[in-house]
This record gives sequence, C-alpha cells and structure tokens, in this order.
Amino acid sequence: MSSISYEKAIKLLTYFEKREDLWAIGPCSLELIEAAQKALGLSISGCYLEFVLEYGALSFGSEEISGIVNDDFKLTDDFTNSFQTDAVSQTLDLRKTGLPHHLFMIYNTTWGEIFCLDYSNIDAFSKEPTVVTYYLGFDHEAQNYEIIARNFGDFLLDRVTEAICVNECDED
Repeated sequence: MSSISYEKAIKLLTYFEKREDLWAIGPCSLELIEAAQKALGLSISGCYLEFVLEYGALSFGSEEISGIVNDDFKLTDDFTNSFQTDAVSQTLDLRKTGLPHHLFMIYNTTWGEIFCLDYSNIDAFSKEPTVVTYYLGFDHEAQNYEIIARNFGDFLLDRVTEAICVNECDED
C-alpha cells in the first residue's frame, strides 16, 4: 500500500502546485543521500527514498515534510541550516538530547511532538519503517511510540489530504 499511497499523495500535490503553494528543495543526489545515511547510521529506502530523490524536502499549504537538503549536517547559530525541512541536522541535534538512534525525524508539529521513521519497527507488508510519534522532553521510557502511519507513503497521503481539507475549509 505504501507506494500506492505515495503515488496518490504526489498526484494530490497538484492542488498546491496550481495555487503556487508548493515548495521543494530537491532533487537530492544519491551521493548526498549516502552521506546522510552514513551520518545517521540508517539506510534510507522505499517511498522516503523516492521522496528525497525527487523533492529533497517539501512544503505545501502549512505543512513541511523534512528531508535531506545539503551535506552540512549541523545546525548553526546563524540559522542558515536550522529550518524545519532539514531532517538530518535536526535528527542529529535531537540525538544529543536523547532521541533514540533508530528514529529519524521527518516532521515537527511545533507542539513538542515530532513524527519519525522508526527503523526498529518495520511494517511487515511494505517492508518500510513505520511513522511514530516522539514527544520532546520526555524520557525514552515515557515514550509510547504511537504508530501514526504504517509507512512514509501512508503518512504523506494523510498530510496532503489533511492540508487540502484545511485549505478548502479556509476558503469557505
């Protein structure tokens, strides 16, 4: 289902493209992805790999899906690399404060909750990491790692669909 969901999400993105409300950093090179994988100690694959290859990172409506944006995997004091769409830098920075190494941050709700690809929980059907919640400031033992999507394709489809609904409601 992951690739079907991913393909549906990509088709639905034309809604934002027509409104000139779609922004992407990509595409991302294989060399940059390999550098990110080495820095993270994780292997990026499946729909998320397709996503970063095509978009790098993506913003649509009020949504921002974090990705791989450059090879400078650190946050800087002058904020040149600190924007929300840099998943690698943010993940590495969050690891300093306790984010487990099996999690890769792909979305920040800005409410103290982030959504991560969970490489310790691979979906049996899609063979991709599930997308789980992680609450900043809580100990590892207090986390429940709620699964919010079986894989990245399902997650992206949910975000795009919700963003379209929000835009449609705002226009009424």
